[in-house]
Amino acid sequence: MSTACFRVYSASIPGVIHRKRGQACQDKLCWKVTSHGVLLVAVADGAGSAQAAEAGATIAVETAVHALAECLQEASAQPSHGLLADAAERASAAVRDEAERRQVPTSDLSSTLLLVAATPSQVTSLQIGDGAIVLREASLTLLRLGAAQRGRFANETVFLGSQDAIRKAVLASFVGQWSELAVVTDGLEVISTTPGSQAPHGPFFHPLFDFAASRAEQAPAEQALHTFLSTPPVSDLADDDCALVLASIKR
Repeated sequence: MSTACFRVYSASIPGVIHRKRGQACQDKLCWKVTSHGVLLVAVADGAGSAQAAEAGATIAVETAVHALAECLQEASAQPSHGLLADAAERASAAVRDEAERRQVPTSDLSSTLLLVAATPSQVTSLQIGDGAIVLREASLTLLRLGAAQRGRFANETVFLGSQDAIRKAVLASFVGQWSELAVVTDGLEVISTTPGSQAPHGPFFHPLFDFAASRAEQAPAEQALHTFLSTPPVSDLADDDCALVLASIKR
């Protein structure tokens, strides 16, 4: 399988409050296409209450993608929920190790984790916490993989490193032909999903997916994505940090 069968674009920006305070974005992302042509994507939302959320989210996404790539290489296998869970466990262990090195509670590095492994005919995902993973099928139908994990109270979610987080992770898969994929943090959920049902909002995703399929060059496309996230109406409605990875299959 070709290693160049995907177009991938990504962007992240700090939310309104973080921008006013001159703080960095705590939402992090990482992606890679393996030598066997598997697209790996990890997105993490650093907890706003965590003292080192940016570091925790960075460690989570980078470790998860690296570990999953290693697992796939060693196993010489197609992506599976077991391999994604192993990668998430290694990411969790890396976060715990960093907390120990800093001599702080693991909760100081809390983040969510959305992890995806995709081929042109299959998408496998693992989700810890909120955020959304959305596919557009070849028929242009939108499909959300999994669902956000919510706590008992508003704005409460599940974090990597919390008790039983990986065992209780939301696992989902899609087998069939798809054309575009988006992985977003919860800063974009308010405008990208329908309240109540959490279904993908077509007026948000279809233009983005059309853009991803437009064969745009990497750097200008990512600058355009950054501008899209930073300006009204998106910036007015999505006041939290935002991270977005878009992928399109080259046909």
